Amino acid sequence: MLKKFITLAMFTGMGHMLLAGGVFANEALENEQEQIQQEREEIQSELSDAETALVDLVQELETLTGQLLELNEAIGENEERLVRTEEEIAENEAKIDELETNIERLQSDIDHRFELLKDRASSYQKNGSGSASYIEVILGSENFGDFITRLFTITQIAKADSDFIEQLEINQRELEKSQGEHEKVLIKLDTQAAELEELHSDLDHQRKETSQLRDSVKENEAEQKKLIDQLIDEDQDLAAQEADILERIREEIRRQEEARKAEEEATRKAKEEAEVKAEEEATRQAEAEAQAKAEEEATQAKAEAEAKAEEEASREANSEAEAEVEKQARQAEEEAQAKAEKQARQAQEEAQAKAEEEARKAEEEAARKAEEGAKAKAEKEEKQSSNSNSSGNSNASNSSGSGSGSLSSRGSSSSDDSSSSEEGSWKTFSATAYTASCTGCSGVTRTGIDLKANPDARVIAVDPSVIPLGSRVEVKGYGTFLAADTGGAIRGNKIDIFMADRSDALSFGRRSVQIRVLN
Repeated sequence: MLKKFITLAMFTGMGHMLLAGGVFANEALENEQEQIQQEREEIQSELSDAETALVDLVQELETLTGQLLELNEAIGENEERLVRTEEEIAENEAKIDELETNIERLQSDIDHRFELLKDRASSYQKNGSGSASYIEVILGSENFGDFITRLFTITQIAKADSDFIEQLEINQRELEKSQGEHEKVLIKLDTQAAELEELHSDLDHQRKETSQLRDSVKENEAEQKKLIDQLIDEDQDLAAQEADILERIREEIRRQEEARKAEEEATRKAKEEAEVKAEEEATRQAEAEAQAKAEEEATQAKAEAEAKAEEEASREANSEAEAEVEKQARQAEEEAQAKAEKQARQAQEEAQAKAEEEARKAEEEAARKAEEGAKAKAEKEEKQSSNSNSSGNSNASNSSGSGSGSLSSRGSSSSDDSSSSEEGSWKTFSATAYTASCTGCSGVTRTGIDLKANPDARVIAVDPSVIPLGSRVEVKGYGTFLAADTGGAIRGNKIDIFMADRSDALSFGRRSVQIRVLN
């Protein structure tokens, strides 16, 4: 029995030494993995910020493009107004030319009429006053009829001279009025033309400034895309390093598992050998004790039988007594042999039961240690899985934004964390968007949903300590989603909305939304 315990202790000690070496190796690999995960989280945060900045630049570029289109439309309208104004100026200039021609014609007519009036005035000066000449004409009438005719004629001539002078004055005033109005129109049109020229110059200047700003934004956009590509390359390199470390960790776990199985197998074999040896030793001791006791009882029975036989022989002294003695001795020997065999069998059964009890206890102890080791291993694997499953939200974010988020490879929080959200109450969250094809993403959510096979799934990534996984969540203005994923950058009041199209995720950017947990 002592050898059995010594053998088990030796094998157990060797197993603990192997496990201790494996634990130290795992701790070194886990520290290296945690460092890489921290670097990846920093890069993914920068990538989310870069995607958000890219979204802002795209929106600014769209705004500038819209402003440039509006300026081009305004310039076109201004040019049309300028053309119309120039046409109106040309029409007014033509009217002025025509008016000047009429003025010249009327002026010539006025000049001619003034010449006639001058001639008539000169005739009056030579021949006397006009009234005297008219009287002479009237008095020179031959008869009354001639008198009436001459009087009427003189009246008509006087009236004609008065109308002629009055008409000349009216025509002159109208010409002066028309000329003044057209001059005002020309001045107004010239002013409008100057204003339109100035407006055209201002719009052209704005268009040049907007074009320069748009070119600058395009350059910034190109630099931002270059930065995003660089961050994606760095994230991919770190992801490859992390995958290599995970493979080394898995290999170390497999090696430890094989060592554990080898230790268990050696322990089992040692235990079986110890049990066999213990059973053999117990059997030998029981058989020896039973044999000695049987021999002692047989000797005692034989002595008693002989004594009895001697007594009987002495009484009967015949052959029948000897036969009876032999018969009794034989019976005593058989009874002693049967008793010895029974005691040996009982001793063997007791030894076997004791060995089985010790083996059962050893098995229970080994199972307890194995269960503790498996539990510690599961906790480490869960920690490794939660730390290694961070992703760039964003990509997409971002892409979009970014961001900043991802699928099952993104999450690091346990779904068993208690929720701090109250069902039915609206709360403000920061929202980004991601796709199933982001860098480092597996396409499978934390809860096992294959987003590549289900592009229409309405899924969001959450912080399980705020919104438990599996919850139905309503996002005001966007509908109902299933909290089925986590993300390395999704902490606190942040969510990442799954979108099948990367351009939609980038356009979504980063927004503030209202959220309530339905169940």
